[in-house]
Amino acid sequence: MKRRNGTPSIGEPSNATFADSKCVSRRLEPLVKNHSLLAAERWAVVSTTYPLLRIAMVHHRSNRLRVAQFSCKDWDELPPEFDLLDPSSLEVLPGNKWPTGPYWFQNGWSHTRLLATPKPFLCMRGLREYHTHFQHVDDSWENYRGNREYSLISIVQKVGHKFQDANV
Repeated sequence: MKRRNGTPSIGEPSNATFADSKCVSRRLEPLVKNHSLLAAERWAVVSTTYPLLRIAMVHHRSNRLRVAQFSCKDWDELPPEFDLLDPSSLEVLPGNKWPTGPYWFQNGWSHTRLLATPKPFLCMRGLREYHTHFQHVDDSWENYRGNREYSLISIVQKVGHKFQDANV
């Protein structure tokens, strides 16, 4: 599938599913098979089973392991949802186990009862939590969709960099 700008899509287009293993391997191959990148970043691919992409990441300073989970249901009509998982149980981590620092909200966010993100989240362009948050409604996913810098693989890399910059 080609994007509006003619570049090939990296990541799952909305008219296909991860369930098609050929599609997964072809679309995620630049990440999954890039052993030098995975080793340099201290990442390991945990799973690529639709709709979840799970990448284990080691924080370089603290040596703590977390699993980044990207729920790619409706990719790329919508950006992926993001969670951090416990590496042993693969359960969603409670907020107090999430990183701290800019962009990381351990306790969710609330302005009023009606304007809230009730779970921990990473506030970053390219993640569903960002684009659906009321403060960013003017910064639509449509502004980034189809841009190579916001392919699924690029989003994973951006999350990895925010993870390394945080306190874990």
